[in-house]
Amino acid sequence: LRVFADLYGAPRDRVGRLLDRVDLTEAAKRKVKTYSSGMKQRLLIARAMINEPKVLMLDEPTKGLDPTSAREIRKIALELAETGVSILICTHYMEEADELCDRVAFLSNGKIVAIDTPQELKLRFGSQTATVLLTDRTSHLIDLTTPGDAARLSGWMAENQVLTVHSHEGTLEDVFVSLAGRPL
Repeated sequence: LRVFADLYGAPRDRVGRLLDRVDLTEAAKRKVKTYSSGMKQRLLIARAMINEPKVLMLDEPTKGLDPTSAREIRKIALELAETGVSILICTHYMEEADELCDRVAFLSNGKIVAIDTPQELKLRFGSQTATVLLTDRTSHLIDLTTPGDAARLSGWMAENQVLTVHSHEGTLEDVFVSLAGRPL
Protein backbone atom coordinates (compact mmCIF):
# COMPACT_ATOMS: atom_id res chain seq x y z
CA LEU A 1 0.00 0.00 0.00
CA ARG A 2 2.89 2.39 0.61
CA VAL A 3 3.67 2.27 -3.11
CA PHE A 4 0.08 3.27 -3.86
CA ALA A 5 0.23 6.03 -1.25
CA ASP A 6 3.28 7.43 -3.06
CA LEU A 7 1.65 6.95 -6.46
CA TYR A 8 -1.48 8.88 -5.46
CA GLY A 9 0.31 11.40 -3.25
CA ALA A 10 -1.56 10.21 -0.18
CA PRO A 11 -0.08 10.78 3.28
CA ARG A 12 1.79 7.72 4.60
CA ASP A 13 -0.22 7.69 7.83
CA ARG A 14 -3.28 6.99 5.66
CA VAL A 15 -1.82 3.56 4.88
CA GLY A 16 -1.81 2.67 8.59
CA ARG A 17 -5.37 3.90 9.04
CA LEU A 18 -6.56 1.89 6.04
CA LEU A 19 -4.80 -1.27 7.22
CA ASP A 20 -6.46 -0.80 10.62
CA ARG A 21 -9.83 -0.24 8.97
CA VAL A 22 -9.60 -3.51 7.02
CA ASP A 23 -8.00 -5.38 9.93
CA LEU A 24 -4.70 -6.12 8.21
CA THR A 25 -2.23 -4.25 10.43
CA GLU A 26 -0.80 -7.45 11.91
CA ALA A 27 -0.41 -9.01 8.46
CA ALA A 28 1.10 -5.91 6.82
CA LYS A 29 4.65 -7.30 6.71
CA ARG A 30 3.58 -10.67 5.28
CA LYS A 31 3.69 -11.40 1.56
CA VAL A 32 0.28 -10.96 -0.05
CA LYS A 33 0.51 -14.44 -1.58
CA THR A 34 0.20 -15.83 1.97
CA TYR A 35 -3.10 -13.98 2.54
CA SER A 36 -6.45 -15.76 2.56
CA SER A 37 -9.06 -14.79 -0.05
CA GLY A 38 -10.84 -12.62 2.51
CA MET A 39 -7.62 -10.82 3.44
CA LYS A 40 -6.84 -10.19 -0.23
CA GLN A 41 -10.31 -8.77 -0.79
CA ARG A 42 -9.96 -6.46 2.23
CA LEU A 43 -6.55 -5.37 0.90
CA LEU A 44 -8.10 -4.54 -2.47
CA ILE A 45 -10.68 -2.35 -0.75
CA ALA A 46 -7.94 -0.59 1.23
CA ARG A 47 -5.99 -0.04 -1.98
CA ALA A 48 -9.07 1.36 -3.68
CA MET A 49 -9.56 3.77 -0.76
CA ILE A 50 -5.99 5.13 -0.76
CA ASN A 51 -6.93 8.23 -2.76
CA GLU A 52 -10.20 8.78 -0.87
CA PRO A 53 -12.56 8.29 -3.82
CA LYS A 54 -16.08 9.67 -3.73
CA VAL A 55 -17.29 6.70 -5.80
CA LEU A 56 -16.15 3.10 -5.33
CA MET A 57 -17.03 0.28 -7.72
CA LEU A 58 -17.04 -3.25 -6.28
CA ASP A 59 -17.45 -6.22 -8.61
CA GLU A 60 -18.59 -9.35 -6.76
CA PRO A 61 -16.95 -8.16 -3.51
CA THR A 62 -17.70 -11.34 -1.55
CA LYS A 63 -17.40 -13.95 -4.30
CA GLY A 64 -15.71 -17.08 -3.00
CA LEU A 65 -15.37 -15.82 0.57
CA ASP A 66 -16.28 -17.70 3.72
CA PRO A 67 -19.27 -16.27 5.64
CA THR A 68 -17.08 -14.47 8.20
CA SER A 69 -14.96 -12.73 5.57
CA ALA A 70 -18.02 -11.89 3.48
CA ARG A 71 -19.68 -10.35 6.52
CA GLU A 72 -16.57 -8.24 7.17
CA ILE A 73 -16.52 -6.99 3.56
CA ARG A 74 -20.20 -6.03 3.81
CA LYS A 75 -19.51 -4.23 7.10
CA ILE A 76 -16.68 -2.26 5.50
CA ALA A 77 -18.91 -1.33 2.55
CA LEU A 78 -21.64 -0.08 4.90
CA GLU A 79 -19.11 1.93 6.92
CA LEU A 80 -17.77 3.53 3.75
CA ALA A 81 -21.28 4.40 2.61
CA GLU A 82 -21.94 6.03 6.00
CA THR A 83 -18.93 8.29 5.42
CA GLY A 84 -20.43 9.51 2.15
CA VAL A 85 -18.69 7.24 -0.34
CA SER A 86 -21.05 6.21 -3.13
CA ILE A 87 -20.64 2.52 -3.83
CA LEU A 88 -21.67 0.76 -7.00
CA ILE A 89 -21.85 -3.00 -6.49
CA CYS A 90 -22.16 -5.58 -9.24
CA THR A 91 -23.27 -8.87 -7.70
CA HIS A 92 -25.26 -12.02 -8.29
CA TYR A 93 -25.83 -12.38 -4.56
CA MET A 94 -29.31 -10.98 -4.12
CA GLU A 95 -29.25 -11.11 -0.32
CA GLU A 96 -26.11 -9.01 -0.40
CA ALA A 97 -27.72 -6.47 -2.73
CA ASP A 98 -30.76 -6.35 -0.46
CA GLU A 99 -28.59 -5.72 2.60
CA LEU A 100 -26.19 -3.18 1.11
CA CYS A 101 -28.00 -1.25 -1.58
CA ASP A 102 -30.30 1.74 -1.39
CA ARG A 103 -31.26 1.18 -5.02
CA VAL A 104 -31.02 -1.90 -7.20
CA ALA A 105 -31.04 -2.17 -10.98
CA PHE A 106 -31.70 -5.41 -12.81
CA LEU A 107 -30.18 -5.99 -16.23
CA SER A 108 -31.44 -8.34 -18.90
CA ASN A 109 -29.78 -8.59 -22.30
CA GLY A 110 -27.75 -5.48 -21.51
CA LYS A 111 -30.74 -3.30 -20.62
CA ILE A 112 -32.07 -2.12 -17.29
CA VAL A 113 -35.44 -3.78 -16.82
CA ALA A 114 -36.17 -2.43 -13.33
CA ILE A 115 -34.62 0.02 -10.90
CA ASP A 116 -35.89 0.98 -7.44
CA THR A 117 -35.29 0.38 -3.77
CA PRO A 118 -35.03 -3.28 -2.79
CA GLN A 119 -38.23 -2.99 -0.73
CA GLU A 120 -40.26 -1.51 -3.59
CA LEU A 121 -38.98 -4.07 -6.09
CA LYS A 122 -39.89 -6.92 -3.73
CA LEU A 123 -43.35 -5.48 -3.12
CA ARG A 124 -43.99 -4.85 -6.80
CA PHE A 125 -42.75 -8.16 -8.18
CA GLY A 126 -42.75 -10.55 -5.23
CA SER A 127 -45.61 -12.58 -3.85
CA GLN A 128 -47.68 -11.36 -0.95
CA THR A 129 -48.77 -14.60 0.64
CA ALA A 130 -48.70 -16.15 4.07
CA THR A 131 -48.98 -19.60 5.57
CA VAL A 132 -51.41 -19.78 8.47
CA LEU A 133 -51.13 -22.66 10.96
CA LEU A 134 -54.34 -23.27 12.86
CA THR A 135 -54.92 -24.90 16.25
CA ASP A 136 -56.09 -28.08 14.51
CA ARG A 137 -52.58 -28.18 12.93
CA THR A 138 -53.84 -27.57 9.40
CA SER A 139 -51.82 -25.23 7.26
CA HIS A 140 -53.38 -22.76 4.82
CA LEU A 141 -51.72 -20.62 2.17
CA ILE A 142 -53.47 -17.29 1.80
CA ASP A 143 -53.02 -14.39 -0.61
CA LEU A 144 -52.72 -11.19 1.41
CA THR A 145 -54.07 -9.12 -1.49
CA THR A 146 -57.30 -11.10 -1.88
CA PRO A 147 -60.31 -9.88 0.13
CA GLY A 148 -61.64 -13.43 0.52
CA ASP A 149 -58.38 -14.66 2.05
CA ALA A 150 -58.21 -11.60 4.30
CA ALA A 151 -61.73 -12.43 5.54
CA ARG A 152 -60.71 -16.07 6.18
CA LEU A 153 -57.72 -14.91 8.24
CA SER A 154 -59.88 -12.43 10.13
CA GLY A 155 -62.40 -15.18 10.91
CA TRP A 156 -59.70 -17.55 12.16
CA MET A 157 -58.30 -14.75 14.32
CA ALA A 158 -61.73 -13.92 15.74
CA GLU A 159 -62.24 -17.60 16.62
CA ASN A 160 -58.75 -17.75 18.22
CA GLN A 161 -57.72 -20.55 15.85
CA VAL A 162 -54.42 -19.10 14.62
CA LEU A 163 -51.20 -20.52 16.05
CA THR A 164 -48.78 -18.86 13.64
CA VAL A 165 -48.68 -16.74 10.52
CA HIS A 166 -45.57 -16.87 8.35
CA SER A 167 -45.41 -14.29 5.59
CA HIS A 168 -43.72 -15.05 2.30
CA GLU A 169 -42.39 -11.73 1.11
CA GLY A 170 -40.76 -11.70 -2.25
CA THR A 171 -36.99 -11.68 -2.42
CA LEU A 172 -34.71 -9.89 -4.85
CA GLU A 173 -33.97 -13.32 -6.28
CA ASP A 174 -37.69 -13.69 -7.05
CA VAL A 175 -37.64 -10.28 -8.70
CA PHE A 176 -34.58 -11.16 -10.77
CA VAL A 177 -36.05 -14.45 -11.96
CA SER A 178 -39.34 -12.73 -12.80
CA LEU A 179 -37.72 -9.89 -14.74
CA ALA A 180 -34.41 -11.06 -16.09
CA GLY A 181 -34.36 -14.82 -15.67
CA ARG A 182 -34.20 -16.82 -18.86
CA PRO A 183 -33.72 -20.47 -19.67
CA LEU A 184 -30.17 -21.62 -20.22
